Amino acid sequence: MHAPDRANLLEPFFAPGLIAHRGDHSRHPENSLEAFADAAARGLPFECDVRLSADSELIVSHDDSLERVAGHELVVSRSSAHEIAEVRYETEAGSGAYRVPSLSDLLGAGIGPCMIEVKVEADRADEAAGSMVRVLAGHPGAEAGIVVASFCRPFLRRLRAERPDVARMQLAGSARNREWSSVRRSLAARAVRTASSASHAIGAAFELAGPGPVRHWKRAGLGVFLWTARSREDIACGRAIGADCIISDWLEDT
Repeated sequence: MHAPDRANLLEPFFAPGLIAHRGDHSRHPENSLEAFADAAARGLPFECDVRLSADSELIVSHDDSLERVAGHELVVSRSSAHEIAEVRYETEAGSGAYRVPSLSDLLGAGIGPCMIEVKVEADRADEAAGSMVRVLAGHPGAEAGIVVASFCRPFLRRLRAERPDVARMQLAGSARNREWSSVRRSLAARAVRTASSASHAIGAAFELAGPGPVRHWKRAGLGVFLWTARSREDIACGRAIGADCIISDWLEDT
């Protein structure tokens, strides 16, 4: 299995230059299949979050608890995929309209392109990579429209070994209450060292970025994705400093 070049892998995301954060959740709950379909209807890729269930299935959910979004007390990491599949989202219109999808459900729906953030710690990195490989094997061709992102470097390394044809993104997080003007350069250098060995792109928090870091990342051959835009001005700022793609909650101009 060969590894395509970075430009080909990331082109589905570079072309629009904007990714709908957790889908278009203006009408539907975040990370629901309906929110993803609405993003695709706008002509946009979307971002989703996945995490492991107790029985090693990848479930689409930002939080480990389903209480905030779905109104249920189930915890993804302590529940089976079958238990989670029975959950229905509660909305103002009543319950039963939405469900918590698995990654397999999402890929099977054929909606995309999709950035998949895998929320996993190092102690379950191999387990998560194995689950990702199994899901992709069940949906041949799905790799052409995804980029798999994570803060967890061991996960990305394992995925690279198993599926070098899948686009990978190292996430570089924000550290709140830090003096960014004094630490940005060292953090940017550390991020590129971390990303370049296992990934095709870096996904950085806005406060970590700037014209200098973006140039640094691009010289290292990485695609640059920034998160999370909340306004038209955030999007304009990200584009001005040279980001290839911006992950955004603001979709009103699309």
